Amino acid sequence: MKSNLAQAATPYNDSNFIAEDVVVLKKLDLLCVKELITLKSFDGQYWETDHHIGRVSEKVIRSATPSELFHKRRLDEIELSIAEVS
Repeated sequence: MKSNLAQAATPYNDSNFIAEDVVVLKKLDLLCVKELITLKSFDGQYWETDHHIGRVSEKVIRSATPSELFHKRRLDEIELSIAEVS
């Protein structure tokens, strides 16, 4: 019997993200990084990224919003609130 893919173990089972997700840092003052970051691989504790910052913890990242994907950068709180209204 074939295993159900949804039940199959992957290296990302302990993560809220998967490889190739586009994320941003939760806080703008953290390393002053405003670029979008693509996740590459997960070692069980940290994500390897395509960005020069290297590895990041899930605790400091969040998924990029559609507005951020459109603008190709991390938006600050004011820009995000304007984007949500428009």
